[in-house]
Amino acid sequence: MTFTEVLFPGRHHAITAFQVDFLQRLLTGRVARDGETVIMAADAVVVWAVTSANHAGTRRNPLAGHRREALIERISAVENLPSLVVPVPDVPHHPRFAELVLTTVATTLAHRPPPDPVHTVVACSTTEVAAAYRELGYTVLGVEDAAATPTEPARPWEAIERIGASDESWREIAHPQTVAHFERYGVPALVAELFTDPVVSGEGDLTTTRNYRTYAEAFQTASRRKYEQVGTLIEPGRIVDIGCATGGLLECVARDPRFAESDLFGIDIARPLLDEAEHKKETGAFANPNIWFVRANILNGPVMADRTVDTSITVALTHEVFSYGNGRADVEAFARRVHDHTRPGERSAGGDVSRLGQRIEDPPGVPAGAPSLPGEDPRRHRGLRGGPSLAGGDALGRSGADPQRGGHRQLP
Repeated sequence: MTFTEVLFPGRHHAITAFQVDFLQRLLTGRVARDGETVIMAADAVVVWAVTSANHAGTRRNPLAGHRREALIERISAVENLPSLVVPVPDVPHHPRFAELVLTTVATTLAHRPPPDPVHTVVACSTTEVAAAYRELGYTVLGVEDAAATPTEPARPWEAIERIGASDESWREIAHPQTVAHFERYGVPALVAELFTDPVVSGEGDLTTTRNYRTYAEAFQTASRRKYEQVGTLIEPGRIVDIGCATGGLLECVARDPRFAESDLFGIDIARPLLDEAEHKKETGAFANPNIWFVRANILNGPVMADRTVDTSITVALTHEVFSYGNGRADVEAFARRVHDHTRPGERSAGGDVSRLGQRIEDPPGVPAGAPSLPGEDPRRHRGLRGGPSLAGGDALGRSGADPQRGGHRQLP
């Protein structure tokens, strides 16, 4: 039997030198199965099925699909490895996953014959996945687990785990182009941050028990009411909604003619909510196209550069910070981050039920009208009280006039 393609399914966050060597040997007739050489056609290609391609920014899937595809294309060009790349969406564990991959490949590469056991050989070292393809009649070749070496070669995910553990030996596993690609796009720093985040799960969520569909619907339903409460307090310019969920409140901001020229940013930590926000953006739900969504944990560090935001909005968020973070200490750290990225003379508005026993904008020992943060120069801030009541609490602060702006951190 002569095969015309190698189906190589996987998340492909890293590509190892061993993988590339294996594929080159396979395409040139130097790989055997059960003692017999696997015969490949002279024009055979590798079809890289990149699974979870629409899932990014989590410990399980740190790299976005387009970054992985770019890496594959780069290595394929450098190593003269004939390749085609097919993104496969992230799905929950399913017994028919192999069929999903095969159908996705067939529909994406419609100009080619669909995968078939007659001409397609599958390369895979994941036991459960390999078994699924065998049940469908495919010849399956082990990669790392079939290596004729004293010890099994390291798998790609081991390189990612070593990066997360600050183990520089990942460079010895990865293909040289993987190393260059990772350095060019700052992947080691991204992976290290994801692997050390104490709040977020491996799936990029605050919790594995929350029903995000119900959660998102509740936020969407309440968005108009919330905007009626805070809309008059928002000033044009750079507007940031921290804890934006699916962007419901920003939809209201985007529809308001006052903010037609403003830049809108939504920040949230939960991947499922931001996925929906991005979907809404793609379908034109936001009247103002100048809107961006960022997945970030503001407790890990600044997201916006110092003194670059005209209005910060935080609604029904501080109880999440208190519950999932380190209580009062993280609430105060969160307040300082909002304070630092807000331009002098501009505003931050928000509200929540306070589990601290007092209004969020008045830390212990700080009277109303005094600086928002302990130790702050009283001349820097003018407290504006009596704002809207939001779920039992309110906060609104305006910074004093000061034209100086801080340096850039993550977002300019």
